[in-house]
Amino acid sequence: LWVGLFQKGVFIAPNHPNKFQYWGAKSFYNNVIGSNCVMSVLKDGDGRLWVGTDNDGVYAVDRSRSSHHYEMKTSFNGVSGTIMSMVEGDAATLWMASFLDGLIRFDKRNGSLQYLKNELRGKHNNTSSNKATSLAKDALGRIWVGTNGAGVSVFDPKLNQFTQQFLFHEEDSSGIANNWVNTLMSDGDSLIWIGTYGGVSSVHIRTGEIRTYRTKHGILPGNIVYAIARDRNRKLWFGTTEGLAGYDEVTKKAEHYTIDDGLPGNVICGILDDEKGSLWISTHTGISRYLMYEKRFVNHYSFDGLQGNEFSMGAAFKARDGELIFGGIGGVSAFYPSNIIDQRAPLHIYLTGLNVLDRPVVSNQKSGRFTIIDRFIMDVEKIKLSHNDNMFSLEFSTFEFTAPERVYYKYKLEGLNDQWITNEQGNNRISFTNLSYGSYKLRVKASIRDNESEERLLTIVIYPPWYLSMVARFVYFLLFVLLMWGVYRYITERIRYRHEMIRREHLEQVNEGKLQFFINISHEIRTPMTLIISPLEKLISENTDAARQQVYLLMYRNAQRIVRLINQLLDIRKIDKGLMFVKMRETDLVGFIDDIITTFEYQAKKKSINLNFRHDMPELKVWIDMNNFDKVLVNILSNAFKFTPENGTISIELTTGSQQNVQGPLQQYFQIIVSDTGVGLEEDKVEKIFERFYQIDHHQQDVNFGTGIGLHLSRNLVELMHGIIFARKRRDAAGSEFIIQMPLGSGHLTELEMESMSGNPPAKPQLPASELLQDDPDTLSTLPK
Repeated sequence: LWVGLFQKGVFIAPNHPNKFQYWGAKSFYNNVIGSNCVMSVLKDGDGRLWVGTDNDGVYAVDRSRSSHHYEMKTSFNGVSGTIMSMVEGDAATLWMASFLDGLIRFDKRNGSLQYLKNELRGKHNNTSSNKATSLAKDALGRIWVGTNGAGVSVFDPKLNQFTQQFLFHEEDSSGIANNWVNTLMSDGDSLIWIGTYGGVSSVHIRTGEIRTYRTKHGILPGNIVYAIARDRNRKLWFGTTEGLAGYDEVTKKAEHYTIDDGLPGNVICGILDDEKGSLWISTHTGISRYLMYEKRFVNHYSFDGLQGNEFSMGAAFKARDGELIFGGIGGVSAFYPSNIIDQRAPLHIYLTGLNVLDRPVVSNQKSGRFTIIDRFIMDVEKIKLSHNDNMFSLEFSTFEFTAPERVYYKYKLEGLNDQWITNEQGNNRISFTNLSYGSYKLRVKASIRDNESEERLLTIVIYPPWYLSMVARFVYFLLFVLLMWGVYRYITERIRYRHEMIRREHLEQVNEGKLQFFINISHEIRTPMTLIISPLEKLISENTDAARQQVYLLMYRNAQRIVRLINQLLDIRKIDKGLMFVKMRETDLVGFIDDIITTFEYQAKKKSINLNFRHDMPELKVWIDMNNFDKVLVNILSNAFKFTPENGTISIELTTGSQQNVQGPLQQYFQIIVSDTGVGLEEDKVEKIFERFYQIDHHQQDVNFGTGIGLHLSRNLVELMHGIIFARKRRDAAGSEFIIQMPLGSGHLTELEMESMSGNPPAKPQLPASELLQDDPDTLSTLPK
């Protein structure tokens, strides 16, 4: 039935050929059982339908569409009872399992209720003893009551009392599988089967012998058992939360079924067999009919006329006349299996859309010089595309309006692969990307509920680029030109490489010349400078005239700068010639760094720079060459002060660590990180700054650049002391970080590298501030007054 509504579009009401009878709130005629979830169902000998609900008591329904409601508000909180299971006694008696009130004897003649409390007090008994979840009647007429936490109890109507209780025992395996019981099933002879949250057990009604089966025995796919049934061939069936299991007690063979085998869902809520030997299985996603001899599942859903897709645990009942009844969240579905016909209309598949580069294609649209399609989209048999348009998608439809989201589409593209590929359920789009040029055959099928369409065949041609077509001779010429161009590029690259090598050699010669020149000058200047510094120091200490002091200090600062530069040049030359040796001595590094920081405090105060030293240890004994390590730290701190603006921050952090994936002395190390908030470093220059005579152009006029030898000397000195030094751009803020890592202990040192401990330790550096800040024009202001 198609219905067109004003400004609402078109609606379709599908015709349901299957005769599922529905009772529930969504029914126009059979809305007689309220709207609460159905937890249990039963059809008595008089043909009356009994429906147990969640918190709404019991409804008794006859076929005249009338019903009588029993609220059963007897629980301690006055809430109407939740009836989990029902069993028929004699013609006048109905046994009910109430989740709040335990076992109830109901007289159908007058509606009277008798609440039968379980007075047995076993080890596990508590209020759970009266939280009944399932019922079964054995061959002796006794009522077995499964509970939510207190195992299974047996009520004898003749004695009008509970007589036995079966529990799970943690200390041994003599009890049932679990105390939380979901379902009970009597085989009509001598066994009661118990489905629990921990497996399944059978109890002999006369001897009390218990047998338990779990997943480890290979019978169950999951230990949570919601449903148990025995078919006409005496084969057992177990419904779990992880699929269906069949077990033959004679052959001891088990078989498992899941959604991969055709089930609509893995959570099995109820199992019933019909007169033809088929199983009807309710799940959380529909009802399935298992054709046992064909080993095939036929699934039915809400759009087939069921109460909904989600059914309740244990809400399944087979009447004496063969009618099957299932309950769920939307009501009750009842049917006779012989009336349910596996009727499948022929399924056809149509091409309904084509998108090239994510744009829809219309008839006679061009792809390059080719017409993509030349007719209406549903009649297309061939698609032509340029190689530039090899990313496209196709959309198909079966015009299955009742449940398009449940249609599966599968395809294979001959020429690319020979395997069928299945889309996700409801996905009707097939996409291809970067297909090579050529001719392909696309075969597509659709299926829904075991109904498969005929095969749809499409020819897809992707034409090659023009240079692989009729103009091949021009392509050959083009390839020849490209080859010549490649040879030319090779030759020019070789020449460029040779020139680069010559340039580097020249640069090395220039650097060597610079260094040799500086060294020659240094030897000539060092002695006169020493003779100048001594009188200057005397003048500074004796003459207190402020104006003259300023001149003397300026002279002293520049003289010290020259001496320091000379010493650095001589140190570099020693290192180059292999004549620089270190004398390592055990030193308290915390105090050593504190002394160096002290000499920078006045400069930090003058520029309003926050200078801090972070460490978590009162002292740290390390082996270093104090004189050379002092040069390293002073150079790095001088560099930090040089590029850090006023009101900036310079931090020194001392830590220790270990790295097991490193070979050599640095497995156990201490680390010094000097970070600043200055102009920072570019990523491609963090290694170049350690090269001799290299200077960074920061485009800042207020930065006075040095000679480019301080950091180069620092790296060489650190490496002589078996450490490493590197720089990086700060990740958390602007600025740079210089990291020094040195080995802990002295096991890596030779005897020649270790200074004798018998003498006095070398004096800690007491350098005037003017000597500390390399090439700093403001150093004069740091000198002590």
